This record gives sequence, structure tokens and C-alpha cells, in this order.
Amino acid sequence: MVTAINDDLFASDVIADPYTYFGQLRAEDPVHWNQKYELWVITRYDDLIWLTRHHELFSSEVFKRDPRGPYPAIDESDLDLYNTFVRPYQSARFIQHDRPEHLEERMVVHGYFTPKSAEQWRPLIQSAIKELLDEAEEKGRMEVMADFATPLPVLVIAQIMGIPFQDRLFIRELAKKSLFLNRGERDRIRTFAEGVQDMMGYVSPLLAVRLSQQPAFKDLVVQRVNPTDADLASDEALERWLMLNVGTSHHISGTCKMGLASDPMAVVDQYCRVHRLEGLRVADASVMPDVIRANTNATTIMIAERVADFIRRQ
Repeated sequence: MVTAINDDLFASDVIADPYTYFGQLRAEDPVHWNQKYELWVITRYDDLIWLTRHHELFSSEVFKRDPRGPYPAIDESDLDLYNTFVRPYQSARFIQHDRPEHLEERMVVHGYFTPKSAEQWRPLIQSAIKELLDEAEEKGRMEVMADFATPLPVLVIAQIMGIPFQDRLFIRELAKKSLFLNRGERDRIRTFAEGVQDMMGYVSPLLAVRLSQQPAFKDLVVQRVNPTDADLASDEALERWLMLNVGTSHHISGTCKMGLASDPMAVVDQYCRVHRLEGLRVADASVMPDVIRANTNATTIMIAERVADFIRRQ
């Protein structure tokens, strides 16, 4: 007998017991059209294999191709964050790409995930599993997704990347935030974005250092001047370096005054030619008489176009 199937994938009873819900789908309607969210739910293994092998019929570019907003709905105040950050970020992930781009990107990391490479990581994986199981034993309970499935790959990757041990709890907290995208709360997008942005902010400097140490860069990078190894040795040391070296930056403009040659402060004339020098012009933001409020990019392009016209008319 076929029973009515609730299409609300985020209903409390579905969240509490997803196994019964999807087990019913697999038994009664393995290729199910979900009317509420307007999507197909495929629950049978053979069907999934067939689907993944027919690239001409199905696309992985969900965030790029699907014009609809997130579901369940999110707070209206977060829609701009979703469209300007979350959707582009998700669309850029290579698992969201179709062939041939996906195959090209996959080949870049393929060598790290062969059986031989994975065997080298066995001690790392075993160590991470032991760490998580020890924590669960100490607590006397375990939420499989939050306490094991999510942090396990994060811990392994952290060890492979050489992330300091004292930072791994912080990385695990960021990983938890990355799960919020698939939850049902209306305010989930902001938490997800915070986790992704903090993760990128943490990992990017580490990647830059690792890349600079690769053989391909040995002829380009003689040495890393700043920050030094001592500056990267701890959070406190890095914070001190940041406080000493990081500041605000502004578009420099108005440094080459336009005016008559008789004006001792003037650098260029009305055609952007430098006074008392032949064949030299200034065609950038420095000839602007005032600092503009918006980005200088478009204005500088127009200055360059105008100077190019002057040169052509000579």
C-alpha cells in the first residue's frame, strides 16, 4: 500500500528520523517528484548510478543554473548576502561544475586521492578517528554528523596541511558553520557565510606560504621576507606582526596638479603633458583635482581614453 509522502524535507519528524522517511521513499517512490521544493528525490542506488553517468542529461551546476532562491526561505535581509557571496562561492566549487571543466579541475587533485596516496594517510586518519572517538567516549554520547562525520575530514586535511594542533578546534568550529547551508533556519545563511569567510581568511596565508615553497616557484621566490617563521609560530606572534604591519589603504589621487606652466605646483598641462619634459604624459588618478568618493577605476579609464585621443590627434 502506498501512503502519502510529506514533501517537507525539513519537517521536525523528518529531521528527527530521516532513515524512516527516506526508507519509505525508496520502497514506495524511489524516483519522487517533490512538489513543495520542485525537485526530484532519487533514493535507489542503481538510479543514481545511471543518473551520474548521463552527463548530457543532468547538470551539477545547481547554484549557477537554478534561478530560484534558497529553500527553505531565508530572511529577506540575507538575500543580498546569498546572491553576492554564497551563490558565487558555491558555484565556483569544482563539484558544482560540469564536463569538461570538472574533469580538468578533478585531474589537478586526482593524484592526492589514489589508493596509494590514501594509504600514506592511514596513520593520520586513524589518529583523527581515535581522537574523535575518545571525545565521544568521554562525553558518553555522540551526534554522528556533528561529532564525527563532519570533523573527521577536517582533522585529516588539517594534519595534511600542517595546521597547528592548537588551531584544530577552531577549524572544527568553522566546519560546523559550513553545515548551516543545508539546514532549515531562516537565518542560516549568515552563519554559513561567516564560517566560509573565516576559513578562507585562515587558510589563505597558509596556502600562500606552502605555494612559495614549491619547486615551481624556486626561481621566482628567493626568500619570504615577511612574515617570518617566527611571526607565524603562534597566534600571538602573528597578531603582533599584523598590528605592526597592516593598515588602511587609499587610492592616491591629486598628486600631479594640472595647471599652467607658470604655476610652480603644476605638474601637467590640460593635455596631461608633463611641464618641461618632452614625450612624457601622466594618465592616471594622480591628475584628478579632487579625491573622488567612489572607486577610481572607471574614472581612470576615461582619463586614459582621453589622453589616448590627444596622442592620436598629434
